[in-house]
Amino acid sequence: MLDDEVWRLEKIGKDGVFHKKLASIDINTVQDFLKMSIVEPYKLRQMLGMSEKTWDATIKHAKTCTMKNKLYICRGPNYIIFLNPICEVVKAEINGQTFPTQGVTTANQAYLANLVRDAYQNWNSLEEVDEPLNEMPLRIQGDVEEQYPNQSLLRSYQQHDF
Repeated sequence: MLDDEVWRLEKIGKDGVFHKKLASIDINTVQDFLKMSIVEPYKLRQMLGMSEKTWDATIKHAKTCTMKNKLYICRGPNYIIFLNPICEVVKAEINGQTFPTQGVTTANQAYLANLVRDAYQNWNSLEEVDEPLNEMPLRIQGDVEEQYPNQSLLRSYQQHDF
């Protein structure tokens, strides 16, 4: 579960080196770990100093956790972004235009990545919606729901190391 303590993840180990490093940056739950792995994967991996094999095993285990049916909404003067519990974009509205996660242009990807980073840094102040995703009118017609809907955005984000 996302609210499990982070040391329960494979390769972390209770009170071990990785657990202590994570605790030092306030990563205490699997959800905290996954959010940072989405928003700042290079920083997280560098801080932990994990080998590729260890990193892959830990991420793979973390991603087996069940997602909660919650959304987190971040609002700004010209945008609204809807995030899932691990800080992945479900939908974005920028300057009154709705973008499905697959429909963000390259020019808007950097802007959206910065908005996601700001939302991550202010996570506790985001509006939380407890209704199941499928009961909320978030998807525009033609969107495909996937478990990890913004992987193309994430890959772009990782390539540019924002």
